[in-house]
Amino acid sequence: MKLTYNFAKKSLTVEGFDHDVPATCLVRNELNGLRRDDEVVRCTNEDGTDGLPYEPRTFPLGTWKVVNIADKTNPYEAPKFISTDAHQEVTVWTTKNGCYVHKLGIAEDYGYGLHHSTSATTLGCIRILALEDLEALAAAIQKAWSEHDEVTLDVIEE
Repeated sequence: MKLTYNFAKKSLTVEGFDHDVPATCLVRNELNGLRRDDEVVRCTNEDGTDGLPYEPRTFPLGTWKVVNIADKTNPYEAPKFISTDAHQEVTVWTTKNGCYVHKLGIAEDYGYGLHHSTSATTLGCIRILALEDLEALAAAIQKAWSEHDEVTLDVIEE
């Protein structure tokens, strides 16, 4: 099963769906001023644990595997978080008193996925605008997996 997120169209094409799914990837970071200076966020390590403080970036371009669907109760990611194996290098920082201080270097950031949210912004994930679309997408992915079909996500600019 193939999914394609198109940044320019702000939509997700889903193999087998009769419509494109409206979705965004509006990241709150220092580049667009949507994240407060004192809102320190941490990248995600490959094992899912919190990493070092970083400046969030948009979902990386490329082809990624969809690897899991997790039930969530946090309104920011509820009711489901669709995980991928997407990752990219990000700048990490030292912090002091809850603020970024100095660039520390580069780390690999994981944890990119698709979810619905009560927030208009994300920390790099693709936000599915309609809860019904997220539920239908999760069901379609589960069905594909039950048929031993790999599910991939292409992330493109155009």
